[in-house]
Amino acid sequence: SNRRAPLSFSTRAAAAPSEGVEEQAEGLTDTQLRGRTAGLFSRGCFDYLERVAAPSVVVQKYKRLRAVEVALCGTLHDMVTDAALNFAARSLGLRERDEALYEHGDYSVVLEVATYHNRLRGKTVIERFFEKTKPAVGTDEHLVLAAMISARFTLLRLGETEPGFGVRVEDLLFGGNFLLADLPLSKGKKNVETIIATRPLA
Repeated sequence: SNRRAPLSFSTRAAAAPSEGVEEQAEGLTDTQLRGRTAGLFSRGCFDYLERVAAPSVVVQKYKRLRAVEVALCGTLHDMVTDAALNFAARSLGLRERDEALYEHGDYSVVLEVATYHNRLRGKTVIERFFEKTKPAVGTDEHLVLAAMISARFTLLRLGETEPGFGVRVEDLLFGGNFLLADLPLSKGKKNVETIIATRPLA
């Protein structure tokens, strides 16, 4: 069904290695790497990552976590109720309700708002799923769900691309510059100013 379409999120990470660290990083287990970098998707660790993690290591982890995110989104979307979708449609100023929303051109936006902002007994569908499943700390599921819970919507100005990895961006709402791990965006055109609305996972 339409609800199972993955949200178009970018997963945020950073790595620009110094000479000779690729072999060192690739020799680390995932647990060791996460411990040394405070989590590849944590805010504030980018300078350290530039000295530790090789692009191939981060890309592999990005692909793995992205796959987990897509799978989780399918489950979460199935949990979104029609009432939640109607709430989201009303918040966005759309007239359509119920079944008519599934065919709307902005259905993916409606679904995102319903997933991230509609609250039942004070909790979003993501928070309820997190509490119900209780993923073990350190697992990919725990890492992705925790990132989804803390994710915030923003506008990013795309800058220089890093082929096969991502793109350097400027956060226009919260400030700061960082390297966004996103394979499709890494293939973008150069010297073309682009601003995207997204919810990076960090």
